[in-house]
Amino acid sequence: MSALIIVGVILALCAAAAFVYFSSAPSKLSASSDKKKKSSSDGDGKTSQGNIGPVPMEDFVTLFNQLSPDSSHFDVLWSILTMNDVLEKAAMEVDKISEMREKKAKQLEEEKAKKGKNEVDFDDLVNDDGWGDEGDDDADGDDAVKKAKEEEKRKQADLASLRKATGKTLPKMEGLDEGVLGQGWVEKTMEKAGVWPPKLGAMENRTFDYKPVNGKAQKLKPLEHPALRRCLCMTMGRLHSNLLNTHEELIKAGMNKAVDETYFKGSMEFRQRIALILDATLRIALTMQSYPLFCTLVETLAAFKIGCDPTDKKSLPWFNGTMARQYNTLPRLDIGSLSFEEAPPLPKQGENPPLKPQQQPKLTELVAGKSAVIVLPVDRKHAESFTKVKLAQCQKQGIPPQIALQGYREAWWFLVRWEPTSAGVENVVEDIPRKFLDNLDAPVIESFENTAANLRVRTAFPMMVQNIAQKSGAVKVRIMAPTIPGIYKIKVSVKSSDFLGADQEEEVEIKVKEAEEGDNDETKKEK
Repeated sequence: MSALIIVGVILALCAAAAFVYFSSAPSKLSASSDKKKKSSSDGDGKTSQGNIGPVPMEDFVTLFNQLSPDSSHFDVLWSILTMNDVLEKAAMEVDKISEMREKKAKQLEEEKAKKGKNEVDFDDLVNDDGWGDEGDDDADGDDAVKKAKEEEKRKQADLASLRKATGKTLPKMEGLDEGVLGQGWVEKTMEKAGVWPPKLGAMENRTFDYKPVNGKAQKLKPLEHPALRRCLCMTMGRLHSNLLNTHEELIKAGMNKAVDETYFKGSMEFRQRIALILDATLRIALTMQSYPLFCTLVETLAAFKIGCDPTDKKSLPWFNGTMARQYNTLPRLDIGSLSFEEAPPLPKQGENPPLKPQQQPKLTELVAGKSAVIVLPVDRKHAESFTKVKLAQCQKQGIPPQIALQGYREAWWFLVRWEPTSAGVENVVEDIPRKFLDNLDAPVIESFENTAANLRVRTAFPMMVQNIAQKSGAVKVRIMAPTIPGIYKIKVSVKSSDFLGADQEEEVEIKVKEAEEGDNDETKKEK
């Protein structure tokens, strides 16, 4: 079988391209909830920049003001949970659930009162000791009772349909309906496992505004804050999904439809939203050029998607075991030796790049400050096994494969760094783009600007695999060569935001020679 060629989706067209993510951000701010944001400069000269994904830019500024190059996975998650937009939406959900609980409690009291007044139950009239069993001559009476029961059942079904249509049907709720599991059960189960309450670090003693009392906002600690506690519970529940999803009590409750939808359905929506915010945070982090922070963010996103603790040493063996049992393989990329080739001319404004790029000459050395292309041979070792298993699942479930597999996604990040190996050659770094950076607090800006040159991401690009059967090919990324001549070690790190344990790094040494006069002119044009 001939190998299918991976077409690398390369977003970085030049060295700076990965760091201009906001150039296309809307200049006009969107409204968040029912609040209107400023669309011009604030009093301190910092500018509002619209929305990134589902969240206002101001919230991302608040988020990154809590981060640094050495932030941990949980530093990232806790910072996201305390974003204004996240807390506002969670508070709205808490209020809505509280209102539903009040209606539910009232509804149950009314039903109890009605039942109390009607002391003779319908079934009591037809019990085995009653008049319905006095002889065979009463067959007609039995039929009448049976018909009456069926009629009553039909009426109840019609009533339930009517309630549902008019919005009067309330879901089962923990604490109100017997045996129903919800947030309380999740917290107790995690507490027994020793993972609740979570370790909040510096956030533990912080307070957050909640609904006003007597005209003054309440200042509550994280676990006292109903909205933030809900977010924390859902986050920890996601990171310990194996503990919860395999629990006998939850499995039994699910079979009996005894789960609190206001929590479990809400947790699914919460998971999707946080994953989107993590992805947006990841892309913003590219502008900060910090390799350590970017790696932490990729690992956090992958763990959150999969449903495991990124800091737990047991997570990787668990994930590998799951993959091995399900697919009989591990998701890995086999990266061949790095090489270089000349960079083709950039398309003019308004032009689309050619569908079939021409083969460019190979390079054995780079020109200082001039564009070049890194070529990485790629082999998806897991492609065949993944495809077989997915096709078998489709066949078993009677689902057309072309429909079931059209949503397949697999993301890989390629991060380029370098450092000189020649004595006396300075590892020059480019300035971090200011458009987002200048909105941050001075100490935060300083922490990113002081990132060591060998830990600066020079170019980063994603490869998104959308065809599960894609096997092998070449990924190409355009870079701007170092500006000072010398011998350099160029490193390409590969990380997955969908799989654990798939990290790898390839490196190569190459000479960077002095640019000639014509090369300098070309470099200026590309910049």
